[in-house]
Amino acid sequence: MYLSREIARDRHRLKAMGITHILNAAEGERNSVNTGEQFYSRCQIQYYGITAEDIPSFDLSQHFYSSADVIESILRKPESAPSSPQYFTLRFSKRL
Repeated sequence: MYLSREIARDRHRLKAMGITHILNAAEGERNSVNTGEQFYSRCQIQYYGITAEDIPSFDLSQHFYSSADVIESILRKPESAPSSPQYFTLRFSKRL
C-alpha cells in the first residue's frame, strides 16, 4: 500500500512501481483528486473511489469500513497479495 498525492496522476510511474490498485479517498469535482476508473484503465490499474473533499473538516470516517473491505478483498486475491506479510508496507510520498 502506498499513499500519495501527486504520484496518483502519474500512470507510468505507478505502473513502474508495481501499483495494481488505487483507492482514491478524495474523488469528486471540488477539493479532490480528479481521476477515476477511466483514467487508470489504460494501464490496467483497478480503481475504487470515495466521493469526498480533500479538506480537514470533511469527516472521512464514514468511509473507513467500506475502504477496509476493498483493501481486504484485494489482499485475498492471490495475484494481488504481497509475497510475504512483512512486505506489505504503508508509505507516504508527502506529508498529508
